[in-house]
Amino acid sequence: MKNKTLVIFVFVVAALLVTSLVLLKLGIFNKAITYEAEAKEIQQINSVEDMEPEKLYIWKDCADKEISATNNKFQICPMENSNYKLGKSGSISAHYTVWVDSKSDTEIPTLTSKDKLLFYSKTYVPDEYKFLRLYENGYSLGITSLLPDKSDNYYLDYKESNKNAYKQHINEDSDAGDLLGLDVGRLYLDKVGGQRITEKNVTEDGIVKGLKKDKTYKCEFYIGSLYQDYNLKANQHTFTEFGEENFTCHGYDYLHSNCVSIDIPDWLCSGYYIFNGIGMFRYVDDTDVASYNGEPYDANIDWNEPLILYNERGDVIFDPSKPVEDETDAEQEQDYESEGAPEEVSSVDASEWKREIPEGEKFTAEINIAKVVNAEPANLTVVAPDGSEENYVEEDGKILVEIYEPKKGDYSFKIEQLGGRTFDVNYSDGETYSGPDN
Repeated sequence: MKNKTLVIFVFVVAALLVTSLVLLKLGIFNKAITYEAEAKEIQQINSVEDMEPEKLYIWKDCADKEISATNNKFQICPMENSNYKLGKSGSISAHYTVWVDSKSDTEIPTLTSKDKLLFYSKTYVPDEYKFLRLYENGYSLGITSLLPDKSDNYYLDYKESNKNAYKQHINEDSDAGDLLGLDVGRLYLDKVGGQRITEKNVTEDGIVKGLKKDKTYKCEFYIGSLYQDYNLKANQHTFTEFGEENFTCHGYDYLHSNCVSIDIPDWLCSGYYIFNGIGMFRYVDDTDVASYNGEPYDANIDWNEPLILYNERGDVIFDPSKPVEDETDAEQEQDYESEGAPEEVSSVDASEWKREIPEGEKFTAEINIAKVVNAEPANLTVVAPDGSEENYVEEDGKILVEIYEPKKGDYSFKIEQLGGRTFDVNYSDGETYSGPDN
């Protein structure tokens, strides 16, 4: 009897093992394992009390719920690791690039239309919410903005950069960081894994494409005619700016729980986004939710489907973030532009002012500049009490200054290349300033 029981037990165990292997082969268990592993990697908190100021959160499993004291799923949207802060002056040749190490891929949370996007602040609620679209380039090296010379050999341009600006081309947190110490005007990359670099395997933003995730490649570099190779790993999930797909929205709701819920545009499509420069997330729209594999990358989803459509001349023919004009409105707008928009001008091309900023907590200054036809972008220099400087460039009539740890004393603001335009400054403490001074 005991022998029969033992035989039956062994048979049952063997059957379970075979069934498990079949289910794994079919992929039935894989998704559950993936989601569980992803949930462990994403930073998550359960209470509003644990939220940090000026951070972005995704509230999961929130359908028909109100925020409770402790039983919530708030996933933190991490800050991007980029080669420079968008909106500040960069080198001439470097394209804005975001790198996510393959080990950190699962830290990027996934947002759907069923979730809520939350913002927490002790001092202010922004008037505008910008969804910056990122172009997904796959996995590559920690190198960006390769340029072709006249013989179609690709190089990194260090001529226009100072020593600190090398970071605009190299991710110092990757193994490509070894290239930062080279004293050279042009650093040529000839081959990766024995394959010559050509326009076929480099994106428009100078990213080497077609590499396998986490594979190490022998990379052949040249300084002048001197050869040196480096073994670099393709472990950087690489993103660049997606054309003009930087959408400004305004909708939000108070939740009576110390945070606000940001409206998710119903026209948003699957892709990667940075929100107001404070957090990055992956959005999966309703048409892709059922098929999404839950991984940091799903080759079956088009992460780069354009939202803005252009005609053959490069003119925008559809922008989902803007209301559709009827023919009469479009004709009036065209006549208005042909006549020239009214210009709000003064005789001043530059303006300076000072502002004492409270020490410690983050402080922002949003500068709105009057629009004038064919005006060059204005430049802003902010000098801290200790003499350190930050430079900003106007984008679409706006400059946003964010000071995360203000120092005690007066901050000096100098705006140049106004072209006679006026401007207003809205500070995060509610005060305002208008210029230029006469």
